[in-house]
Amino acid sequence: MTPAVKWGVTSTSNDKIGDVLVVAKKLVGHVDNSSYPAITVDIQLTLTTPANAAGPVPVIMEFSFGAPGNRGPGPRTCASAGRGMPAATGPSWQEQVLALGWGYAILTPTSVQATTARA
Repeated sequence: MTPAVKWGVTSTSNDKIGDVLVVAKKLVGHVDNSSYPAITVDIQLTLTTPANAAGPVPVIMEFSFGAPGNRGPGPRTCASAGRGMPAATGPSWQEQVLALGWGYAILTPTSVQATTARA
């Protein structure tokens, strides 16, 4: 049986990304660990939507490991520039999504499952 997840907003901010006013919410999903109380799973997710959205909007989800050049909208640097990959130019994918009136969510997979083994 799939465990239940209770989502809660930990912070909300009003920002501007590119030319779009946005509402960014940091959420934590607390997973029911009653079947194995020795572990705690808190899913970290950031949801960003246009501030002027009159209702629900489509959302693109990214699984982000926090790699350089993949930290979100705005001026970007490409970690691999100079190693065969050109530096990123133009609007970020987040800016492009927001310009369409859509939103985006960034989930941190390592908040769900650690990258190292722990007893």
